[in-house]
Amino acid sequence: LEGERVRRAADPPENLSRGASAAMAAPGEGHAHRVAIVGATGQVGMAVSRGLREAEGVPVLAIVRAVTDRNSGAVDTLRGLGCEVAEVGSLDAVDAMASALRAFGATVVVVAIRATAESIVPTEAHILEAAKASGTVQRFVADEWGTNTLAVGEGECTLFDAKRQVQAMVKESGLKWTFFFAGGFAHYFLPTFKYGLSLNTFGNLDAPVYTFHMQDIGNIVAKVVIDPRTENMYVQNDFETGFFTQATAVAALSRNFPDVSFSTQHTSSADVLRLRDEAMASDPSKVSAAFGAEPDAERWGINYVVYVHGTLVVRGLDGQVETSTLYPEYKPR
Repeated sequence: LEGERVRRAADPPENLSRGASAAMAAPGEGHAHRVAIVGATGQVGMAVSRGLREAEGVPVLAIVRAVTDRNSGAVDTLRGLGCEVAEVGSLDAVDAMASALRAFGATVVVVAIRATAESIVPTEAHILEAAKASGTVQRFVADEWGTNTLAVGEGECTLFDAKRQVQAMVKESGLKWTFFFAGGFAHYFLPTFKYGLSLNTFGNLDAPVYTFHMQDIGNIVAKVVIDPRTENMYVQNDFETGFFTQATAVAALSRNFPDVSFSTQHTSSADVLRLRDEAMASDPSKVSAAFGAEPDAERWGINYVVYVHGTLVVRGLDGQVETSTLYPEYKPR
C-alpha cells in the first residue's frame, strides 16, 4: 500500500501486523467494507483474499492461529497483497479474535477453514462469538464452500447436517449473514490421471456437476460479501462455464488422450448409498481414503448428494439468488 493505513480504532494489538506497504496501490483505502478472513492461508481463504485485494480493493485482515514454517510462505503472499495478519493462537481464543477484529475495524467476517462435521459447529461458534463481541462486525459469512445445503435433506450427509446447524446459529446471532454455495472446485472434481490410469465414477453418470477454478470462486466471493443485495441471502454460484457430467468428462479424456489406455471403476448409486450408511453407522470420524482428508461418512455423503441426488448446484430456491443474475458481466475462466 502507498503510505500507512489509518486505523479507525485503537492502535493494533501485538498480534496484528501490517502487510507490505509497497505491494500495490490502495483503492480500498477508506473503503466502506473491511473484511476479516479466518483461514486466509488455505486454498479458499487465499483466493478470497486475492479477490478482495486485487479485484475489489478491499482492506483484508487475515486471521491465523500462528505463523509457522508450514504457512509462512502463504503469510508472506498475503502480506504482499497488502493484507494485515493477526495471530490469535487458537480458533477458540474468542477475546484475541474479538480484539483483532475490533482493532482492524472489521465489518465482515468470512470463515474459510477446513472443518469436519465434528468440529465445524464448536469452531464457528467461537468465531461467531468473537464477531459479535468485536462491536464492529456487521455481516458473518459462514463456512459453506461447496454443495447447496438448502437442497439436501436431513441425514443425507453428516457434514451438511452440521453446516445447517451453523446456519441456524448465525441467523440467531443478530448479525447479518450470507451463505455462499460455491459449487465444485475444479481441481477436486474434474477427473485426472494424477492418481494413476484408473478413473473412479459414481452414481448417475449424467448428474449435473458445476466446477470452477479456485480463483474464480475467490473473485466471486469477493463481490458477494460486500454486496448489499446478498445480505441475509443464500447465494448459489451457477455460471454455466463450469458445467459437465461424469459421462462427458470421461469421453473428453478419451478424445484428448487417444493414446492413453485407462480404465474406469464405477460405484453404483445403490453402493454409494450403502457405503454412506455403513460409514455413518460405524465410526463417523474414520478416514480410510488413500488420498484426501474427509472422514468416510462425509466422503460418501458428498458422493451421494453430488452424484446420486444431483444437488451440487441448484437454482431457484426460496431465499436464494444466483451469481449469474447478480454478476452477468463476470466471465469465469
